[in-house]
Amino acid sequence: MKVVVHKNDGKGLIKVPIIVIAESEQTSAEDHLSNIDPSLFPMIVDDAVLPDRIYSRAWDIVNNEVVIDMTIARDIFRDKMRGARTSKLADLDIEFQRAQETGADATDIVAKKQELRDVTSLPSIETAQNIEELHAVWPECLGQMFIPPQNILDS
Repeated sequence: MKVVVHKNDGKGLIKVPIIVIAESEQTSAEDHLSNIDPSLFPMIVDDAVLPDRIYSRAWDIVNNEVVIDMTIARDIFRDKMRGARTSKLADLDIEFQRAQETGADATDIVAKKQELRDVTSLPSIETAQNIEELHAVWPECLGQMFIPPQNILDS
């Protein structure tokens, strides 16, 4: 599917599908583009060539190409990590309370909680140069990373 993308005042891109109104009255991509301020760098692309949609908030247009701003992508990645660790920390909080109630050793629980807290500070997040390197950073303690299907209309 063809989509129109353009900058959104420096805060990522806006994606607008080209909509076919009727067989005899089709809105062309050029018509769509004529309504968008040229300073926002509007362009028509096939949604199949757009970068990973998980990071659509990090999309930018550079040299007439949609690319991922890795600084923003790293922030999105950290947010995904925070979301993945929330329930794990809650489960460990319960384990910790039970250990305290019974007088059991909670050293392992404390270490697991700290490991989860530290995941967003991993140096390899900052050194990742692309999405593949960023995904390789995902630690085992968070379980499997959820990657939704690549469908531009879902973002």
